[in-house]
Amino acid sequence: MEIDLNNLTDNYNKIKSKTNKEIIAVVKNNAYGLGLIEISKKLVSLGVKMLAVNDIIEAVKLRENFIYSDVLILNSLTFDDYSYLYRYDNIVLSINSLEDAINLNKYYYGRPLRVHIQIDSGMNRLGIKSWGEYLDTLNIVKNNEKFHLEGIYTHFVSSKDSIINNQISYFKKHLNEYHYRYIHIMNSSSIDKCDFGNLVRVGIALYGVLPDHKQVVKIKTKPIWIKKIYPNETIGYEQKYQVTKESLIALLPIGYGNGIIRAFEGFSVLANNQKYPIIGHICMNHMFVLVDESINQNTHFYITNDTLRIEELANYINTCPHQIQCMFQIENKKYL
Repeated sequence: MEIDLNNLTDNYNKIKSKTNKEIIAVVKNNAYGLGLIEISKKLVSLGVKMLAVNDIIEAVKLRENFIYSDVLILNSLTFDDYSYLYRYDNIVLSINSLEDAINLNKYYYGRPLRVHIQIDSGMNRLGIKSWGEYLDTLNIVKNNEKFHLEGIYTHFVSSKDSIINNQISYFKKHLNEYHYRYIHIMNSSSIDKCDFGNLVRVGIALYGVLPDHKQVVKIKTKPIWIKKIYPNETIGYEQKYQVTKESLIALLPIGYGNGIIRAFEGFSVLANNQKYPIIGHICMNHMFVLVDESINQNTHFYITNDTLRIEELANYINTCPHQIQCMFQIENKKYL
């Protein structure tokens, strides 16, 4: 896996220029598989002041690697997580429910906890949904020495204009009850759709999985062997693929153990700017590719790059690019 930090920089600058807002960089799930620490350090060097992660474990990893920027935790904490709050002063908590506010209010952590309230405006995932629960939560955390209420946010469920407008309209009502320093609703899919709030919270756009952004990741490998296969011979498990004429097969050392799941059977990989089909069943650590005489054991095969983009892989297996970006399990990473 090659990660192009120059492309990451270009994408950051494009978002910054387009929105003219400070960026909350979403680096959850190991920065979408690209490497939590390396990606976060680069983003902080570019001027990002707040990172967003799933949970306390990711937040602690950042701090233990000397990354001192603010870290917004998107999920709610459990009681077992509270001990970390005494030690790490750069953590910003999401209040996703009245229960969160009640539980956090039972203790004092030596300083006010910085919190952002998340509003459920239609996702039915995280966040406060009912108006009464919002007011009760607000009454606990505002003007309370245990809390520093600084932000409010929600998450779009779609990039459709009508849905975005409905969610913004619902979200705006909550702003009349308190003067928030930070308001963030814009995400990767909406940076061209709206201009509401004073922060933009983006993940996949930073990593280039948008049509006008530069893809940050490339995944490449070389064949273990290239073998001549004769008519009526079969390839791989269950003898799924049978050759009808003399053929050349390249065996690549990558498979579903690395996130290249069997749903990609019949798709293509890229070598010498040409697509070659994946044949037979993909194995845990191997895949078979039908090639020609131009291929040798020093040929680089790309699973994805700027030409064979993540969006194309997503379309082939009928999923979202986010899943493709996160599914790769590649330990050998090189940062360029």
